[in-house]
Amino acid sequence: QYQLDCGTWTYFCQGSGWGDEEATVLCRELGYSHGVSGYIPTGAVPSLVKRIDCSGHENRLQDCVIEPAIS
Repeated sequence: QYQLDCGTWTYFCQGSGWGDEEATVLCRELGYSHGVSGYIPTGAVPSLVKRIDCSGHENRLQDCVIEPAIS
């Protein structure tokens, strides 16, 4: 779960491109050295993100390519 700039909390669900690279960037933003992705069944929770793509070297998720689910 992640709070977007607009103050809304969202989950990154399977199919959005969320993987270990994205988890590492999020954990780095929270002060940890690395992270790994987890699994939440598709449709279990709403997601405001259609796709996210990080190289794993970014310092913040905002530096990654993010495509909102609703434009």
